[in-house]
Amino acid sequence: MTFRWGASTAPFTDLDGAEPARFALEQVDDDRFRLLVPFRYQPPTGPPIEVTPDALGTTDLASIQTSLTWFVNRHGRHTPAALVHDLLVGRSTSPAERAAADERFHQAMADLDVPPVRRLVMWSAVTLASRWAAGGWSRAGVVTWGLASVAGTALLVHGVVHRRPGQVVVALVGPAAAAPLWGRQAVAGVVGGYALWVVVLPTAASLAGYGTYWAVEEGVRRLRTLGRRRGAPPAPGPVPFAETA
Repeated sequence: MTFRWGASTAPFTDLDGAEPARFALEQVDDDRFRLLVPFRYQPPTGPPIEVTPDALGTTDLASIQTSLTWFVNRHGRHTPAALVHDLLVGRSTSPAERAAADERFHQAMADLDVPPVRRLVMWSAVTLASRWAAGGWSRAGVVTWGLASVAGTALLVHGVVHRRPGQVVVALVGPAAAAPLWGRQAVAGVVGGYALWVVVLPTAASLAGYGTYWAVEEGVRRLRTLGRRRGAPPAPGPVPFAETA
């Protein structure tokens, strides 16, 4: 059955198992929210997961960097899955538990009918965060993968510009070859490697656009500051770029 807000929300229900589930939130500051109504998620395997206000605490919904909101917003069809993931992942969550939570997130997005490419990229992103949080060899693998991605991207550009098909082929195979650096989440590494090329140019444009906005906003703020002596109220500074980090 297709997920529909306010109607067919299974496998998301209220705590009694009735549909539709409600996803009511209260905004408590610039980018934090508090759940108002509890709900339940029943994954295909395992016990149901009850998401309650007390257990969840405050949340930033999906932790999407501002530069990536052209691709996926902090809220949307994936919101219930993001709330489930926030509940399952905390500072004391073990690497194995985080990996299981990431899989639950992927499955929940599928249950919400999130488009397949988008949910794969989002799953890859949370998996990357989990491997970084694990520290040790997992973090070293992420760093090595990142360096290999930069080198592969440079090789791809060089091969295209100078018409060297061999370099292009090597670069295109690179993400799959580097995926084992993600350990048991190698599939997420493959997705992340190819998604990198899809998102990097639009994200760079987003960063450039934000830089222009920041310069204008900061200039206006400074002018307003100079005008305080004339009774003008102080102006707020630009919104921090990494506000959801």
